[in-house]
Amino acid sequence: MKNLPTRRYLWFTVLSLIFVTSCGAADTGGEVTPPLNLDLTLDYRQLDEAERTALTGLDSGERAALSLWEMQVRAAGVNNGGVYFNVLNDPGSFPLAEVDLIRILYNSEMSEYGRINGKHLDQRFFRVVRNMTGEDISAVYSGAPAVFAPGPVALDNLLTGENGLGSLDNAVIRLWSHDLLDNGKMDGSITKFTLLSPFALDAVDGSQGSINPDEVKVLLAADLASGTPDGTPLASAFSAVLDAVYLDGPGTSVAEVLEAAGIDQEEADALFDDWAERRGYPR
Repeated sequence: MKNLPTRRYLWFTVLSLIFVTSCGAADTGGEVTPPLNLDLTLDYRQLDEAERTALTGLDSGERAALSLWEMQVRAAGVNNGGVYFNVLNDPGSFPLAEVDLIRILYNSEMSEYGRINGKHLDQRFFRVVRNMTGEDISAVYSGAPAVFAPGPVALDNLLTGENGLGSLDNAVIRLWSHDLLDNGKMDGSITKFTLLSPFALDAVDGSQGSINPDEVKVLLAADLASGTPDGTPLASAFSAVLDAVYLDGPGTSVAEVLEAAGIDQEEADALFDDWAERRGYPR
């Protein structure tokens, strides 16, 4: 059990450090603009293939594997390869790189298993994760029991979130998958970009299919609590989601994110409000 007065003192110290380090240059004319180190005008949708490769360090095939894995899991809550049928049944609705990859995966799985189970997409995804983060997760998850696809996945679930995973689980999948796309780094900055940029890939405006902004705020506050934000809360939450997808784990939760950061909801709100005030973000 943590000593509450000590924890609150440390939290206040962290908050003070965030203020000092974020302000940077001396106040001139009473206005201070903390460095964000993000280009909020970056619109990933408008980048061509070469620009996307340069930004992310991933080639078109790797980006296709990441996109297809995200689509599959957000639609079904597991990877059983059902998205293969969606793509093959309507190839004109998907990018060419995704269609080409699915054709390869379908043929190789039918040759090895006689049915579709998404295992070869897993292999591609695990390699992409290693390229993105330097972490090899294949040993942890490649041995998960195979689940065979009965047919296409329900892509409507991408809007409804009705896939058996929790709301925060779905938000984490989306944010983690897009973390490279704002500045080419897996550093958790996607939480800030999603809240601040009109070009964010994931809306937080309450429309159907949008992410709950309160969940993004919690992840950001947990990151700010360290004093040196680096995306650790998002990465840890994604690991918990992977456990849910492959190992029948419970997934992540707001309480778990806050506990790992050593703060409670009140402290998280204060951290976020301080950040939001400096950014002009409506609280």
